[in-house]
Amino acid sequence: MMNNREPFNKMETLHGEFYENALKYPERIALIYENEKVSYKMLRLYALRAANYMWQRGVRKNDRVVVILPRGIGQVAALLGILAIGAAYVPIAIKQPSARREKIIENVKPAFVLQDETFLEETPWSGCIENNPKDTAYIIYTSGSSGEPKGVEMSHAAATNTIEEILRIWNIGVEDSVLSISAFDFDLSVFDIFGLLAAGGTVILINEDDFRDPEVWEKLIKIYGITIWNSAPALLDMFLIMRKNNHFDKLRLALVSGDWVPLYLPEKWYKVTSINSQFVALGGATEGGIWSNYYCVSKIDKSWNSIPYGQALPKQKYRIMDENFVDCGVNIPGELQIGGGSLAKGYINDEELTMKKFITDVKGERWYRTGDRGMRWADGTIEFLGRMDTQVKIRGHRIELGEIESVLKSFLGIKEAVVVAQGDKYHKELVAFYLGEYIAENEIEGYLKLHLPEYSIPNSIIRLENFPLNANGKVDRKSLAEYKKIDSVEIIPDKALNIVLTIWEELLGNKVIDLDENLFKMGADSLLAARFVGAMNTRCGIEVHMKEVFMNPSINALTKLVDTRKKTGITELVEEGEI
Repeated sequence: MMNNREPFNKMETLHGEFYENALKYPERIALIYENEKVSYKMLRLYALRAANYMWQRGVRKNDRVVVILPRGIGQVAALLGILAIGAAYVPIAIKQPSARREKIIENVKPAFVLQDETFLEETPWSGCIENNPKDTAYIIYTSGSSGEPKGVEMSHAAATNTIEEILRIWNIGVEDSVLSISAFDFDLSVFDIFGLLAAGGTVILINEDDFRDPEVWEKLIKIYGITIWNSAPALLDMFLIMRKNNHFDKLRLALVSGDWVPLYLPEKWYKVTSINSQFVALGGATEGGIWSNYYCVSKIDKSWNSIPYGQALPKQKYRIMDENFVDCGVNIPGELQIGGGSLAKGYINDEELTMKKFITDVKGERWYRTGDRGMRWADGTIEFLGRMDTQVKIRGHRIELGEIESVLKSFLGIKEAVVVAQGDKYHKELVAFYLGEYIAENEIEGYLKLHLPEYSIPNSIIRLENFPLNANGKVDRKSLAEYKKIDSVEIIPDKALNIVLTIWEELLGNKVIDLDENLFKMGADSLLAARFVGAMNTRCGIEVHMKEVFMNPSINALTKLVDTRKKTGITELVEEGEI
């Protein structure tokens, strides 16, 4: 590990160390955005302008400020300005559906909603920067089983309890930089922004148009010598599939969390990074302060079913309990519960749910019931076993199937609805089933887009006459998770069509019947798009870009694209290799 971290006092607040660094090292680069380098001094000025802008509009200590801004310098400055006043920020992605946005605003009752960046031209705030560890720092809304988003309220002390240990264990300091991939309403961004700025490092930002483009990621990593990768496993997998350069000498640390980590991913990482790089799998919950456990992966044991959860981070705790709240023994599955100094205050305006999920034991210790299953090995290592309820994680996003079902049932003509996740633990897709009158799928999808974030929209919506039932007379979700449409149309494609079709059928694990159907409605996602691009390159020597897949999302459209590339004399199509 690098020895570049300058010691600092215990982190009291998310923003405190940044403001100190801005005075001590004003010329260091804090942010890079679209070739613009912003020093700590300049970012401090922007942040104090944001603070003054909100102060003049009545925002005070302990108020809540909703932030609806695009990725960029203004977004980061706004968060730092809000915290300087002693207020809490509530991030809402600009692409969040309007109905869901209004639900969040109604629930959180903010003192102000910040939706533009005119504050960047304001006079700087001259007030005293607030630093109270017990104050609320941010409120992040997650999916709720009742159909209503739920706001997780995090104090400065809880979030910094995690961040401080991550900085210490992996010696993160002034020479480090991170590519900020995660959206600011996803808690991995809390580490990207406040962890790196506390350490004196640099945050490389990506604009709204390019933040999911692995070609842009690679370009930025190379140009700026980025040292830290922090994302859900699917995004790292996508980057490693799409990379064009063979090696990234500066990348030294992968922080991978939010979903099952494929067993093959660490090896792919080590092949293309610095000789001393580390691959760290982390886990936890938004309610547990970003992360609560970690496992440094050096080699893969053939007996593993997945990468282990490992052990609790310092100053945090795990216990595994049965239904009677008795500790489970070695190799006995139970519910994972998190304790220690990183727990959330609770859920905003929902005391009942807070009391249900945050419990206090006979010793007076507070624990968060994760709803996850796990067990402890003889050596103390924790293994994650999946969920106990209908919550799923897809590409790092926590999704309550009940929320989607609730929205579906509010659509006129739908009597009952069930949503399941199909596929294996590394690649899931949402499929919705409903009872009621026939409704065009695009009509239902349009309705869902008004109420749910993009990642919660099912890939398929299927009408059934009846739901399958299990022996207890309940809806057989397992049967629905294995349900496949049966089609009998046979297609005999030409050579170009054959290779495109073959690759996509391998990726999707299904026959493609309608060559004009949108592949992303059939289960494709960004990771599979990246695998398609990689397969076209290795099998055919044809260069296809991620953006082109999104712009031509059907077999026929992609075949036309491939035909165009063939006619330029780039290569001949050959069928070989594996995806």
